[in-house]
Amino acid sequence: MGEVEAFLTDWIREYSDHFVLSFRENDPSLVRPYCHIPSMRLTQDGVKVMATAEEVDAHWAAAHVPLRPLDYHNSILHTVDVKLLNPGAAFITVDCGRYNVRNEEIMRFYSSYTVCKTAEGWKITSWIGHNP
Repeated sequence: MGEVEAFLTDWIREYSDHFVLSFRENDPSLVRPYCHIPSMRLTQDGVKVMATAEEVDAHWAAAHVPLRPLDYHNSILHTVDVKLLNPGAAFITVDCGRYNVRNEEIMRFYSSYTVCKTAEGWKITSWIGHNP
């Protein structure tokens, strides 16, 4: 693994930790530094474009809602696969487990991200949830 791939592996794990922190603090803006604005999310229902910081925050606030009744506590990225596309862009795929306060896995999902290097550092430009 090269230096950039190793950095991005650590960086996406840090992003995941900030998702947990934003959930615990009930402050979706804590994830915003990892997000490019505009950005988009691709789902089975189509494409959602987030063109403002407020829209990004609303996205993360909505992502927190279904986790509250499950006693969500933390996430573990079981695997992180980084494919450097060029010096300023990468494709990252993760296998993520979400756990409750009893350390029971309550959700397993797979997600891929396109990321780009900006003047402020690396940013996620798109999220894609998918099958393993």
